[in-house]
Amino acid sequence: MEILQLSDIHYGADYDGKFNTANQWSAVVKDAKARNPKGYDAVIITGDLVDDDPNVDYRTKSTRYEDIFSDALSLCVNSNAPVLVTPGNHDNREILTRVAKELPIKSWDKKEQPKGFEEQGSQFIAMEFNCKTIVLLDSGSVEPYKGIAKLAAHSIHHTWHPEDTMIFTHKPFRNERLYHRFMVGTDNVMSRDFGHLIHPYAQQYFCGHFHHWSQVDCGSMDMFTCPGIQCQIDPYSKGCVPIAIPGYQVIEFNTYANAEVVVHPVILSDYEP
Repeated sequence: MEILQLSDIHYGADYDGKFNTANQWSAVVKDAKARNPKGYDAVIITGDLVDDDPNVDYRTKSTRYEDIFSDALSLCVNSNAPVLVTPGNHDNREILTRVAKELPIKSWDKKEQPKGFEEQGSQFIAMEFNCKTIVLLDSGSVEPYKGIAKLAAHSIHHTWHPEDTMIFTHKPFRNERLYHRFMVGTDNVMSRDFGHLIHPYAQQYFCGHFHHWSQVDCGSMDMFTCPGIQCQIDPYSKGCVPIAIPGYQVIEFNTYANAEVVVHPVILSDYEP
């Protein structure tokens, strides 16, 4: 079984000509299809699909979201494979909700959350997926405390197996083991074992936002950050200079071998901007 995680597309944003995110997105879609021509069992997009630029009109933003979802659906093994999305801090929630409702995007319970993504922290979905439970939490522009609280309340009323659960969100908890340019100052930076918040509910935690791949020891669990499609950033370089190389990651697990999870980061090293 393979899950394709895509993150930080920032589709349509060129940043003064430094990035052609439309080309970068196309290169990732082409590479992901070549890697698995049969298609993926699920596609999960962890935020920052389209920048909410005030100089870009509503219709253009809508078209960009539609293009992303259309491509994501084409990466699935069949029409029953889920495409899941959680918003990032750069997304327009109103447009994202409308487009997701029009397309077969399975990202929230339509009865429980009729407004979709419009309220920050509102999204919570726990989907049974073969031998795994996939949980999406909405972090928005903040850390996903609301989502963890909803997950805790949900697990009280359901049979819960942390060893079989995978959590996806856009923005993770800030952590002293993972320096990043988005961490301004040292206030509220947690000790490395913030895993104690998540470990009762999952053994793997996947996020975006950082625009680079890493596996972080959080004490009682591991956190995996997904390479950015827009660019890669070396978090330890001075100023964290972005490099215009796209990437993504594939999460593989064998349903017959204790569902062991293996994460394959993919960086398009031969990509020419």
